[in-house]
Amino acid sequence: MKLSAVILLAASATTSVAADKVSAWKITSLSSGDRSNLCDRQIQTCQNNCGGPDEAPMAFCNSTTMAWGCGCKAKTPDFETWNWPVPAADCSGSNQVCQANCNAASGDRNK
Repeated sequence: MKLSAVILLAASATTSVAADKVSAWKITSLSSGDRSNLCDRQIQTCQNNCGGPDEAPMAFCNSTTMAWGCGCKAKTPDFETWNWPVPAADCSGSNQVCQANCNAASGDRNK
């Protein structure tokens, strides 16, 4: 039996403008309901990518740490990392913080 897996830990990004305007993003800051929903979507994505629940014995997502993994019985999961729900949400959250920090910095320069 061939078993292939992709296992990643959720990354958190920190972006800062100035010492007094530091704004950070951590995916674990999402509400428990949002993290649970995101983990459900992550597991479903793995199962769909593998060909069904029985073909994805290593599909997991920890809604506390947001660590996740996907392992298929017969193939290597073939989605790019940014197409998985947890990394996509983490990237989106980091981007929103980055834009907010840039906007705040732009406002400071205009004073």
